[in-house]
Amino acid sequence: LRGAHAAAVGIDVSRPGGGQAARATFAAQLSGAPRVVIALNKMDLVGYAREAFERAGDAIARLSRASGMPAPPIVPVSARDGELILERGARASWYDGPTLLEALLAPVHAGNEYRDQRRFTRRSASQAA
Repeated sequence: LRGAHAAAVGIDVSRPGGGQAARATFAAQLSGAPRVVIALNKMDLVGYAREAFERAGDAIARLSRASGMPAPPIVPVSARDGELILERGARASWYDGPTLLEALLAPVHAGNEYRDQRRFTRRSASQAA
């Protein structure tokens, strides 16, 4: 990911606090990419429930805080259905944030919290779990 302008990390909505999710998120944040976005996938399996998204988002935020990193933006998606990957659909009408593509392409400003992540100590991905 060196030299990348953005990184997307796919995390299963049913397992947001698992070790693999923590390692992937931490590694992406340490990659140096100025923007890291979480694609909270498989929303179709939970009926696009807002509550499932919020629970998973809380778990991811806790993992980020525990590792000393800012919580990345999270987009609820369904890769199977294409929901909120490139365009909006009707299934997650409660979500008013950006699509995954919009989140990845959003400009990163000098004062943005994701630029500030470079001040954190670099650790290997195996230490993130």
